Amino acid sequence: MKKPDSEIRSASIHAKIRPRFKKWADAMARDDDHSLAHWLEKMIQAEHERREAKSQTR
Repeated sequence: MKKPDSEIRSASIHAKIRPRFKKWADAMARDDDHSLAHWLEKMIQAEHERREAKSQTR
């Protein structure tokens, strides 16, 4: 995964999710030695790159 260009992290995401999903996400982030925010950022970036690669093969 390509490291993103430096930019100020100023955008917020507020979402209501089921407590068990938050628990799972917290545990996965902790297992990867990341904050939940950083872990979510990495997951969103990975999914974006996956979709971009998929759209380029069509």
